[in-house]
Amino acid sequence: MAAFTADMERLTKDLIQIMTGFETTDENINLCYKFAKANFVFHRYLNADELKVTRSIHGLCEKFSIHCHTEKAEALQRLTEEFLNTNLERNFPKSLAHYGVLQLLLCLSESPLYSKYTPPVPNEELAAPGDHFDWGSYLMEGIEYPSYDEQDDTLLWQYPEDRVAKPSKPAVTPRGVRTKGAAK
Repeated sequence: MAAFTADMERLTKDLIQIMTGFETTDENINLCYKFAKANFVFHRYLNADELKVTRSIHGLCEKFSIHCHTEKAEALQRLTEEFLNTNLERNFPKSLAHYGVLQLLLCLSESPLYSKYTPPVPNEELAAPGDHFDWGSYLMEGIEYPSYDEQDDTLLWQYPEDRVAKPSKPAVTPRGVRTKGAAK
């Protein structure tokens, strides 16, 4: 908020008087007014505070380290850095959207120190080299196709004489003149 107008000043003082019951001559009303004005001018209401989120993450990592959960601390630090360096919005790493997601995850986490941690399995370990499953044969199971002898291949391409369409005379000659047998 760039400018604090006179109307906003009056409304703020009225709100403080109604909420607190202070008289206009009371010193506390001026303290409350200064606090409210500072919050109106400098507060970012819906945006995540980058410094606050960063401090919370570092504090959580430190807490993990103190309680001998170094694997959790290292994983949290590494994954946070990886996430912050990804591009969510038009090639802008470490944007407000990143910190908003991290703040949401921090708020949703419940007792992270006492939760069970299982490190993620790398993709190379998921697929063992000897484990190859033939999905084609599995999906085609039960479907039968007609078989034919390769020597009889010519029979597949021959039509019976009665099924072969005989060419008819064209209705229009190359010069655009109609012939007698053409339909009108």
